[in-house]
This record gives sequence, structure tokens and C-alpha cells, in this order.
Amino acid sequence: MQNYDPVVFDKENPMVQALTGCYEAVTGEDGTPVTTTGGTYAKAMPKIVPFGPSFPGQKGIGHNPNEWMRVEDLMKNAKIYALALYRLGLL
Repeated sequence: MQNYDPVVFDKENPMVQALTGCYEAVTGEDGTPVTTTGGTYAKAMPKIVPFGPSFPGQKGIGHNPNEWMRVEDLMKNAKIYALALYRLGLL
């Protein structure tokens, strides 16, 4: 049996701030971090901030049969991730 502790980061952590800023820069929306009830591979690696796509109105669309995402949201995610990789590389 195996157990992983929860992944917790302060909102003021530089990585969290960088990722929040990327979300806000691309979407123009509040990027306040939220928690999920799901697991994350970040639990298996130290100092990794879990970060993934979630936009208003998308509650419950993931990890279901025929999982889907609108093309516009997929493109928005690509922009967020590209900016995030750039900004995290500057830390």
C-alpha cells in the first residue's frame, strides 16, 4: 500500500505566482489557485506545482467517457503553457 501526502504551496511561492500570472495574462480572468479532489503526478516529485487547465463553466468535464475540450480552450491552454514554460525558466 502506498500513500502520498497532499501537495501544498503558499500562494506567494514564486512558481505559483508565475503560473497564476500566466493564466491571468492569457485569459484576462482571475487566476487565484483552486484545489481539486483528484490526484496529481506532482505528488511523486518534490517541489513540483500541479497546474492544469480549468476554465469557468468546465466543472466535471474531465476524466469521463468521451472526455472533451473546446478547440478554443485547447488553444488557450497551449498559450498559457508556452508562457508558463518561458516564465518558469526565468526563475
